[in-house]
Amino acid sequence: PQQLMRRAEGSVALLRDAATSGTGFMVGEGLLVTCAHVVRPMVPSLMQVIFPSAGRGEYPVQKILYIDDVRDIAVLSIRTDQPGLDLPESASPPSRGEEVLVIGNPGVGPDLIVENAVARGLMGPEVVIGGSAFFQLSASVNPGNSGGPVLRSDGTLIGMVSKKATHQEGMAFAVPMRLIG
Repeated sequence: PQQLMRRAEGSVALLRDAATSGTGFMVGEGLLVTCAHVVRPMVPSLMQVIFPSAGRGEYPVQKILYIDDVRDIAVLSIRTDQPGLDLPESASPPSRGEEVLVIGNPGVGPDLIVENAVARGLMGPEVVIGGSAFFQLSASVNPGNSGGPVLRSDGTLIGMVSKKATHQEGMAFAVPMRLIG
């Protein structure tokens, strides 16, 4: 997990404006993926993107390229040389019980964001919520983790954190990468 974290964390971003924050990750040159519900409440001209592990300042969002509220996906254009996570070309679907790693930026109160926090969990079944497919994860996620990558133990990107169960502990949901790419 430590080698995987070192390889992946440079691609993971904290998105914020004056009122809210979330997570995103680079998937290609200038392309950042996050959740639609992370972007929607933000004022586009005030959105800033930082890469906590790089420590090189803030990047303005150039343009919102795509938003899909049903699947909870947003793609933003930013000018940065931060690397993208490796997109799977034809990865086999994750198996139930497979170990996964989640990277995100959860908020702990109004004055603290835990940057590039890591959570480990297990892959659950694929479920349909509101007409869209999601992977169920037994990983502890919190507000601010949304938009963070879900990685296999070999570093393969398999999804993006989207939701957490509100009345159950340690249950999260991720958008499968096949719906993003």
